[in-house]
Amino acid sequence: MKTSDAATHRGFESHPLRHIQCVRVCFGTRFFYIFKERSFMSISFYSFHRLKRLFSVMLPILASQSALVGMQVCDVAMSGHAGADQLAGSSVGSSIMLPIIATSIGLLMSSTPIIAQLIGRESYKSIGNVIKTGIVLALCIELILLTVYFGFIDNILGLFTLTPEVAHISKYYILFLVLGLSFGLITFPLRSLVETVASTAVAMRIYLLALPINAILNYCFIFGHAGCPAYGGIGAGIATGLTYFIVFCLFILIIL
Repeated sequence: MKTSDAATHRGFESHPLRHIQCVRVCFGTRFFYIFKERSFMSISFYSFHRLKRLFSVMLPILASQSALVGMQVCDVAMSGHAGADQLAGSSVGSSIMLPIIATSIGLLMSSTPIIAQLIGRESYKSIGNVIKTGIVLALCIELILLTVYFGFIDNILGLFTLTPEVAHISKYYILFLVLGLSFGLITFPLRSLVETVASTAVAMRIYLLALPINAILNYCFIFGHAGCPAYGGIGAGIATGLTYFIVFCLFILIIL
């Protein structure tokens, strides 16, 4: 083998992904020579290590998102025990708000990779600007939601041909959920900061804690326990709005 071939061989052997680069740049007998010399054991170990790191980041995020959806499921499930109209009202409100919440999360969580890149470049002073931009965006989304609610909620619910009782429950369930989102949306830029600077497991613990808190508040405001009035399906919206506020406060405590 020529000197240049030997140097190329050593360059690939020192790279953790050398088996992939060989496929891209090597042809003919040179490719088969390098492929023959490489170690499959090192590939297996490297792949397992990367996969382990991927799951350590991915699973807490998956648990956090599942807990957010679980709060909506908890609202509907517990409202069903208060009556058919309560179930119908909270179900309509939840079906309207869930796509809005999911879209807002997608927009606001975009700050996570931006913060991670800034940390990688050691541009720590720019992280504050990203968080401020996320908070401003969250407030803009909240302003849009409030404007649409007070301007068009009756027209939107009219599309579902609901009974007056179910429409009333849906209307105020959505109102308290939108008010609670004023804190819930601001939480997501803070969550991005915590997940990148600390760990995704920290946010996971907060949202997993929020799920039983939401269930307890539902129990109080839907059925009228612990001195709270019984609001039925509307109480589920109140409980979820309060849960968003509690989650916001927990993130503030962690950051401070």
